[in-house]
Amino acid sequence: MPALALGTVQFGRNYGVSNQAGQPNMNEVHAILNLARRKGILLLDTASTYGEAEQLIGASPDGHAFKVVGKIHSSINYKQVKQTCEDSLQALRQNCFHALLAHSPDLFLNDKGPYFYEQFYELKLAQKIKKIGVSVYDPEELEQLVESYALDCVQLPLNVFDQRFLPLLKFIKSLGIEIHIRSIFLQGLLLMPLTQLPRYFWPIEKNIQQYYHFIEARSLSPLKAALSFVQQYNEIDYMVCGVNHSTELEEIIETINEAVSIDFQSFAINQTQWISPREWPVLQ
Repeated sequence: MPALALGTVQFGRNYGVSNQAGQPNMNEVHAILNLARRKGILLLDTASTYGEAEQLIGASPDGHAFKVVGKIHSSINYKQVKQTCEDSLQALRQNCFHALLAHSPDLFLNDKGPYFYEQFYELKLAQKIKKIGVSVYDPEELEQLVESYALDCVQLPLNVFDQRFLPLLKFIKSLGIEIHIRSIFLQGLLLMPLTQLPRYFWPIEKNIQQYYHFIEARSLSPLKAALSFVQQYNEIDYMVCGVNHSTELEEIIETINEAVSIDFQSFAINQTQWISPREWPVLQ
């Protein structure tokens, strides 16, 4: 069964289509990290582009207790990779990343890709990172990446509506690649009451309504259904979930232990404008 990892983008940004509370304050961040440590969560997912997330983790009394996944943004020059990695480790008060990901496949798939990969590889040899990885968005990108590079880790979106990567899970795992799943709640869309649905999603309101009727008929909460969908796939190593409050993390931890096995494949939506947050407008 996949292990739970804690996403930290909420620590530094007003993140999520359903987020009405804004960023948690420093005390709440520390409470979340303390709870995560006490409940046996071993992995944090973060990035230097997540506002002050790295600094908040580094300043927390519990921050040292975790393995950390970091990211290199595609906007930097390949000559800046090592210094960017060092700066992030210093902010986090860590000696080594569990994995360092290219935040976008573009980093490795452009004409400078081999130079970027070489920098990652040298960091691995220097024991600054344990795994070289990529955060991907489309299955075609993932297939191209594994054909071109030796990767140790990939992070990809997977949820009830976005099931595009399911056919690739067994293949990726057969290559010995660690699989991290994000967007389990689709930025909170899968947990949002229909009465709060942003206008942008009205064209798929019927799909969402049918899904809610399906899970209600089986006495499943939206949280339990979303987690259960991902937990069915043993190829997954980590499920990355972000929270704004420690009470949300407590609820996720409790719900993980109540997973059920149900076929959700009929709810897949293939049009990326609905399932890829990169394509969403600024939602009001």
